[in-house]
Amino acid sequence: MKRDKRRGLLAGYKKAGPTHKFLLIAAALSLILGGIYFLVELKTGSKIDKIEDKLDNSMDVTKSDVSLRFIYPKSPALILVNQSDVIAKDIKWAVALWNMDLPDRNDPLPIPVSIFDWIRPHDESGPLNLFDGPFVSPLLKQGNRLFGSVSVICPECARGRTYIVYIVWGDSGWFSEVENKKSGKIIIPPNFLKQSRIEYFKALEAAVPAQSRIPIGERRSLHP
Repeated sequence: MKRDKRRGLLAGYKKAGPTHKFLLIAAALSLILGGIYFLVELKTGSKIDKIEDKLDNSMDVTKSDVSLRFIYPKSPALILVNQSDVIAKDIKWAVALWNMDLPDRNDPLPIPVSIFDWIRPHDESGPLNLFDGPFVSPLLKQGNRLFGSVSVICPECARGRTYIVYIVWGDSGWFSEVENKKSGKIIIPPNFLKQSRIEYFKALEAAVPAQSRIPIGERRSLHP
């Protein structure tokens, strides 16, 4: 059957005029070249995709990565840590802490959002005082419970980091990173009214098991 079809095509080709033959040859060559081009594109395209993936991965490796920790349990301060191989610049950190013992105050402590200029690779900032400001310190008394979140991010950071923080003023405290939150945004209640804050505090406490709470301790050097 196939042989008869080929014979028919060959007979048709022999009967065709010069112009028709030329068109048939051109069409056949076009199909062959198109197939070759398609195969080349598949191979080179997959190679390009692999190269782009490698470039993307290498770019992630070279991005900054900044974390934070708290020191000084009786009067906590914040330290920014650049744990990447590149300089971290324009590092923004934000704090949203409520004094749970001021139930009639809806707003968090007035700690302004701040930007730290730069930190060398695998280095850290000095202690950043959060509570000595003239609008913050009058709101604190011995034994006051502070609860909320803190975040850090920078323009070239691979990800942001968010932490839940609990402090008993003048005594102790703990903090814990929210591992699955990479936006670098603080966690706040839907509104700042009393009932909403009560539910917010319950949710924060439930979100961090005891074994995940890092005690706020004295300062330790990043470089032994």
